[in-house]
Amino acid sequence: MTFVRVGEAALSNCPEESIDYAVMGKTTDAAVVPLDAGWSNIGSWSALWNIGEKDSEGNVCKGDVLAVNTRSSLIHAEHKLVATLGVEDLVVVETKDAVLVAHKDSVQDVKKIVEAIKNDSRHEHIGENEFLVTENQSTYIPAGQVHCLENPGVIPLELIEVQSGSYLGEDDIVRLQDQYGRT
Repeated sequence: MTFVRVGEAALSNCPEESIDYAVMGKTTDAAVVPLDAGWSNIGSWSALWNIGEKDSEGNVCKGDVLAVNTRSSLIHAEHKLVATLGVEDLVVVETKDAVLVAHKDSVQDVKKIVEAIKNDSRHEHIGENEFLVTENQSTYIPAGQVHCLENPGVIPLELIEVQSGSYLGEDDIVRLQDQYGRT
C-alpha cells in the first residue's frame, strides 16, 4: 500500500473550490452511487434556521436572547444578551469578537465579509500566528507541533482530523491546556 502525504505548499496552491466544482464537474471517469443518509448541507445560517426548533413566532434562538415582535429570524448569542425588536427574516449572530446582522436572503454573502476582514488586516479572525480555514479547505499540522483549534465563526464546526504515520494512537498527546475537560 502506498501512502502519499500532500505537502503544505501543494495544499496552499489548491484553488478554494468545493470538490463538486474542482473535480466532479470536470471528470468523465466518475461514478455516482445513490445514498439515503439523511444528510443536509448545513452550510449557512438560513439552513440552520430551516432545521432549527422554532418558537411560536418562527424564531430559532440560541443563548441569551430576548425577541420581541420578532418573526422568522435566527438569533444566536454566545456571550451577551441579544435583543431584537420589530424585525423579521433576520440572522443575528453575536460572538466574542463580532456581531453579524443580515437578512436571511443575504447570508450566503458572508464570505464577502470574511474577505473584507482579511483585506483590511483585521484581527477579529486572523492573528499573527493564526490562520483561517473556511469550508472545503484543509491544513497540515506537523507531528509534534504545538497547536490549538478554535471555531471563530458562528456556524457549528465539524472537523475531520486525518492522522498519518506509524503510530496513530492518542495516548502520546500532551495537552498543555484543555478547556474541554479531557484527561
